[in-house]
Amino acid sequence: MTPIMASSSLARLVVALLLTSSALLCADASVHDYAGERFTTNGNAFVVHSGSEGIYASAKA
Repeated sequence: MTPIMASSSLARLVVALLLTSSALLCADASVHDYAGERFTTNGNAFVVHSGSEGIYASAKA
């Protein structure tokens, strides 16, 4: 492998790592525990109502 190809591969690796780490640092999420909650049917979906939020799951075909 020539030195130019090696430095190009290293540069691509560094850029990929920087993009991945910045995406992980900028991610925003939350986890909620719905223990004991049951899904109710609503049309062709199942819904869990909990507080001001809801989880929707489509019915399997």
